[in-house]
Amino acid sequence: MAEKRKILEMLSEGIINVDEAYSLLEAIKEQEPKRFYTTDEKEKIRSAKKKLDGVMEDIDKTLSNLGNEVSMVVKKSLRMAGIKLEKVTKEDQENEWRTDEGPRNA
Repeated sequence: MAEKRKILEMLSEGIINVDEAYSLLEAIKEQEPKRFYTTDEKEKIRSAKKKLDGVMEDIDKTLSNLGNEVSMVVKKSLRMAGIKLEKVTKEDQENEWRTDEGPRNA
């Protein structure tokens, strides 16, 4: 920590420029020891991951069910629209048939 402060002081005093300060800070960062987790911390991480996996599974199932429900509603709506279209088409054909049979003015 003292090294970082010294670099920042040198920067503020104009002894080094921003690029040099950045390079020095990066060099110090590379020398810092890696953080190791305690057994307790590792267990908490595993537990949190397990819970998160469960939540993701639940979300997956919910979205799948929702997709199935939407699919069923769309299919039902399309069937109903098809039935209505058939009815309108049939009525339209019957109206044309009646018109064709009517008296014609010559």
